[in-house]
Amino acid sequence: MKLAWLASGNGMLLRELNIAFPVSIVVCDRQCASNDWAKKKGIPSIVLNTRGEKLSDEINDVFKSNGIDFSFCTFRSILSGKLISDYKDRIINYHPAPLPEFAGIDPIEKSFSSGLGGFVYHMIEEGVDTGKRLIDIRFNIFQESLKEYGEFLFSISSSFGRHLVRHIGGNQ
Repeated sequence: MKLAWLASGNGMLLRELNIAFPVSIVVCDRQCASNDWAKKKGIPSIVLNTRGEKLSDEINDVFKSNGIDFSFCTFRSILSGKLISDYKDRIINYHPAPLPEFAGIDPIEKSFSSGLGGFVYHMIEEGVDTGKRLIDIRFNIFQESLKEYGEFLFSISSSFGRHLVRHIGGNQ
């Protein structure tokens, strides 16, 4: 199975889950640390500087030309169009806060401020953060600072993510 990763940020989850199942290509919607890390590791990486349905079409082309079977997503961009239908139930998004309460931007900060923590791994569909949930964890936040909470959230969500990517990798 060939796994792609759609990334927009620092690549922490990408680096962690790549240990569980090697990523074949990293596709970024902006220049970011994920792209830099992939290049250093010898993993093909591409930056697509478009938005909207054109971005989704370009990703679809990259997936098809690279024989991608499945993708994880930590994108900030919204995916749509033919990509969603061509890869139905094969793109998993990681959202670092409970849904639907903290959909959209700045979910970690909003979640921390409310005292309700959690994360979701869900299938991507046409709606924003509305796809079938594969893992949905919620908990009361006990950390004193946003930094401590972020470290805890990464630790627990990456552990679940490793199991999820291993399961998917073994079942394709």
